[in-house]
Amino acid sequence: MPVRQLAAVLVVACVFPFGGCSSSTAPSSGPPNVAGNYSGTVTITFSLFGQSLTCPATMSVTQSGANVTFSAVTLSGACTSIFPTLPLGNTTIDNTGSLGSLTENNIAVPSCNGTYDATASGGFSNRTLQISIVYTAESGGCVSQVGNFSFALNVSD
Repeated sequence: MPVRQLAAVLVVACVFPFGGCSSSTAPSSGPPNVAGNYSGTVTITFSLFGQSLTCPATMSVTQSGANVTFSAVTLSGACTSIFPTLPLGNTTIDNTGSLGSLTENNIAVPSCNGTYDATASGGFSNRTLQISIVYTAESGGCVSQVGNFSFALNVSD
């Protein structure tokens, strides 16, 4: 599959509201302050092709109490030809830094005439954010053209 076609498939599949889970020591007075500018890496793994791609990543996080809003993750290096940005959205954070967990089924991806199921997990530990989103191809060309893929984001403030 040409990189452009693959990119079109993946960009559509990546529009996914975020939630996740993680844990660290619980602060005694509410959720930790995680607002800031983060940088680190994202690793995109394509199961069907047996290949991974790791690239620099930056993003910002704003927070109002337990409500956390993520900017889109901006990628650089080799990833920009596939994903210039990865949208994450917003969620809530608990006292341990956990972002909860989220599974979404039957995400329609017109570019491969099929669907994906997605599961997100992750959270904050001190000033480091780790997120993993796994996309499982369920139907149509998504199964044979792109297959399963995942993102692992590791950024620190």
